[in-house]
Amino acid sequence: DEPDERDNITLDGTIYVEGNVKIQGANLTSNVMMYVDGDVDIRFSSISGKKLNNNDTGTLIIFATGNIYLANNSVQQDNPTHIKGYFYSEKSMEIYGVGSNIHIDGGVSANPYYNLNVPKIGVVEPVNVQRNKPSRLTIKYDSELIENYLKLNPPEAVIYDVVNPEILDRR
Repeated sequence: DEPDERDNITLDGTIYVEGNVKIQGANLTSNVMMYVDGDVDIRFSSISGKKLNNNDTGTLIIFATGNIYLANNSVQQDNPTHIKGYFYSEKSMEIYGVGSNIHIDGGVSANPYYNLNVPKIGVVEPVNVQRNKPSRLTIKYDSELIENYLKLNPPEAVIYDVVNPEILDRR
């Protein structure tokens, strides 16, 4: 269920998460690249980019090994959640644009061969009502977004093995 009040949350930088990420009931302000070894679930929230010093808008970029699920964001609101971002899932992605109102400038990508059970749709307006309304789910592809972000914020190398120290004779 949608919470009565929302928490203001700001995410900035590069974040590595071992496990699932769930953002619910938040006014999320972001300029983040998130690597998630698990599922990502964002619902009953609004998302906006952090205002940066150069008058640019922050991004929300997520790479997940699990499923990505975006639903009930900016529910029944005329003003959409406007995300400058990119979402990548090694498994599947569900983005709902019926009750939600989401506009993504960037892109989405998921495994087309991964099957997921899709729940039945609840309340849907009839076609004659929808016909004259703007889309509630818009994805505008921006190929430069991810390339530019990686150039400015290269991910740090992850060290898995450390070689034992070697004693040197300094004569």
